[in-house]
Amino acid sequence: MNPQAATAVATLWPYSRLAGDVALTTDGNLAAWSAMRDGQGGPDGAGEAQGRRQTLLRAIFQALGVQDPLPWNAIAAASAPEARPLPNAALLYALQDAGESGRVGEAILFSLAVLGQAGPADSHILALSTVLTALNRVGLGNEARALAIEAALANGV
Repeated sequence: MNPQAATAVATLWPYSRLAGDVALTTDGNLAAWSAMRDGQGGPDGAGEAQGRRQTLLRAIFQALGVQDPLPWNAIAAASAPEARPLPNAALLYALQDAGESGRVGEAILFSLAVLGQAGPADSHILALSTVLTALNRVGLGNEARALAIEAALANGV
């Protein structure tokens, strides 16, 4: 395979997974994608930004029910603490309850409140994950995937 094509496939791999396509590459996983990003040597290729991207993608994958073999403890060991504010815990639990109970309107309302004015682009990873999980549970999987892609794009994935 052409090296430029291989890089393009690896770069697009997360978006393929977020869109629901698992067949883009045969060896595609978060660890391989991260190694490719580190190897590119760009200004955000490694370090804190890469750790946030790994955490974001792994959380999004988990919320959408997408499997990935990279364990959370490996990501935690290489990540900095999340600096973005976390919404009120009661609001997160209300959203989780609405999702688990299948209350669509309530899940949408709480999702909007949890994401706030910043939306999925600048929300805390745990808040975004809770929103995506709730929306997925109430049958809004396509909408959850669209929010996930928006968050990934905004965070330099």
